[in-house]
Amino acid sequence: MSRGGLFAFNWAALHPDQVAGLYVDAPVCDFKSWPGGKGKGPGSAGDWQNLLKTYGFTEEQALAYDKNPVDNLAPLAKARIPILAVIGDVDEAVLVSSTLVSHRYAHRNHREVFVFGRRSRWSFFAFDDAARVAR
Repeated sequence: MSRGGLFAFNWAALHPDQVAGLYVDAPVCDFKSWPGGKGKGPGSAGDWQNLLKTYGFTEEQALAYDKNPVDNLAPLAKARIPILAVIGDVDEAVLVSSTLVSHRYAHRNHREVFVFGRRSRWSFFAFDDAARVAR
């Protein structure tokens, strides 16, 4: 969930031969958007500073980084890995980058499935009917 989207997508891109499918819930798909706040997402200044420190980046290096999930979908698409991403449709932090991943992946591989919840900032509270997600 959330920032785990960065790890899940990137690990899968590095090891597509070991991945049968990818399930992510409210995934951060571009740290420039969240926590960076450099796109349409609201960002989090404290979390952005923590990210820069953790990755050992300057702000310029972080903005030039090209291994966010939004930038690194080709290995997943080439391996035709299906993705199930559950996203709250009013989640200001991850909706933008997750939607971008959905559009970019759809152009590369038609096996993706993105499910958008309703009236939820975080998707794990978005569904009264889990069968909808399972279908």
